[in-house]
Amino acid sequence: MDLPICKYGKNERRKFGKINEVIDIPELVEIQKESYRSFIEEGISEVFEDFSPITDYSDHFELYFLDHRFGDKPKYDEKECRNRDATYSLPLRVKVRLVNKVKNEVVDQEVFMGDLPKMTENGSFIINGAERVIVSQLVRSPGVYNASAKDKTGKEMFTTTVMPNKGAWLELEQDAQDTLYVRVDRKKKLCVTVLLRALGFGSDHAIEQLFPGDKMIRETVAKDSTKSESDGLIELYRRLRPDRTNITSVYGCYVSDSREILSTFRQSLSICTEDDKELYLGLLKKVLSGSIDKNLLDLSFRTQQVADSDEHRLLMKLRETKLSDEETLQTFYQTVIDSLSIEGHYLILLAHESYDVPFKARDGASLEDGDTVFSYILCAVCPVKPSKPALSYCAEEKSFRLQSPGWTAAAPELGFLFPAFDGRRPNIYDVLYYTKNAAGNHAELIEGLFHVEPPMPAEEQRASFQTVLGALNEACDLKVVESVHDELCQRIDVHKETKDPDPLTVTKEDVKSVLADCGVSDEHLAAFSVEYDREFGEDAQLSPRNIITPKKFEVKTPDVVIQIAPDRKDLLETRLLGGVPYLLIRADDGVAVNGVNIQMPE
Repeated sequence: MDLPICKYGKNERRKFGKINEVIDIPELVEIQKESYRSFIEEGISEVFEDFSPITDYSDHFELYFLDHRFGDKPKYDEKECRNRDATYSLPLRVKVRLVNKVKNEVVDQEVFMGDLPKMTENGSFIINGAERVIVSQLVRSPGVYNASAKDKTGKEMFTTTVMPNKGAWLELEQDAQDTLYVRVDRKKKLCVTVLLRALGFGSDHAIEQLFPGDKMIRETVAKDSTKSESDGLIELYRRLRPDRTNITSVYGCYVSDSREILSTFRQSLSICTEDDKELYLGLLKKVLSGSIDKNLLDLSFRTQQVADSDEHRLLMKLRETKLSDEETLQTFYQTVIDSLSIEGHYLILLAHESYDVPFKARDGASLEDGDTVFSYILCAVCPVKPSKPALSYCAEEKSFRLQSPGWTAAAPELGFLFPAFDGRRPNIYDVLYYTKNAAGNHAELIEGLFHVEPPMPAEEQRASFQTVLGALNEACDLKVVESVHDELCQRIDVHKETKDPDPLTVTKEDVKSVLADCGVSDEHLAAFSVEYDREFGEDAQLSPRNIITPKKFEVKTPDVVIQIAPDRKDLLETRLLGGVPYLLIRADDGVAVNGVNIQMPE
């Protein structure tokens, strides 16, 4: 029997069906293979052309992509890639040109850009030994698309999507209050008037002239917090670059050692070099660093202060005016100068920033379009010290020469954030205060600027707690100190593992419970309570990190200091030998003195 032969790709099969084939089955992966070929021959070159040249921020260098080539063959064939869990790929090398505009130098060099996956004859890719395919998708052509839908109240809502051939997508939508919003590149929505201001229609009058008598535009303008073209540009940039800081300007006051204002300034970060910008922001970021209750202290205003007080009004006005009111700035500077006792010259830096706080879903995931805005001021007080003269290299002269001494702003000595961020909302009752030195918090500034009682510095808390334990007298033995240290270390570890957002604290009763478990008598516990109340107050809560050093266990006599790993306190014990008290340390793991291993008697 003569059966027809049908060809399927590279394979030939005999057909046993009764119906003849109308057309040959096409090669179904041809579209993928053709697309890949087009990308290799044309697409890569177009990508390099889009990015070429790349210019540095100083405009001194330019990098051009001239040409590219692929390697002759993959490192492994398809079968070996599957066996080795390797990628079937070709090396991509690009010829680049670096132009030094300062020295008028041009350097050409071929660089290795990476390995590009190579398509197999089956239209697939082998990635890490596994065969993968690209699924074709249908996308809308560039254009403007309008749509409408009814909300749950039955009101018709309209949306418009602008899809350009190149560039950002614009998605316009209205809400139930007839406010018009826009999303740029599917970012968080913002009032459409912000975009209009950024395009040059800065004033409310200019926008209303574009849409005379339009109710929706009037409602949108009423909800828009921006009022000028520059405000619109800043707000648009802030939404498009959420990973970057929203601080646009820093304000400063330079103070001499005689408490005289030498100069004040406002520095726009948009016209700064990247290096200068990072220096300003680096000083401000230091104010948000350190340990809670040690370097970062929570200062709380009284209710009466928030309701009616000059000190709280001053901070609120700085925040509400975004540091734009010159009189308020001068008042703040003078208040800091009159209150602060610091030697030498120093710099007061101020900045204002606002950012959107996204909603939190019930599962903890962040959601877009949060209406809460966290607006705050950040202050840093930096010592200004003279730099030492030094030899520095001059590129133009190609030689070293003496650099004249100058004045340099050092890391902040202190600073604050107002209002504090509490429960995903600004808390105007609290100030997050920063001190570089845990031994001193510049209590004079806390009292003079905020009019609140300064907390006890961390170093002073530790010394006071040691005094309180010493009130146990003869009951304060090695076992008691070890038990208190172990309990506090355990609480610190549990707090760290659970990632509890609330600060870790211990009370007087917590410590008394540990002492009671060690067999301390009621008489000595009463003495402990009296001393605790005298040093800290009856209801005081202490941070364990301030009263102990978790990674350190120190034994000290008038002549000897020994440090023991906290997890090996079992090596230490006390003995009374011949009527003389001794500290004994087990040394079965060897002993080194001044770096030299010594032999212990057997």
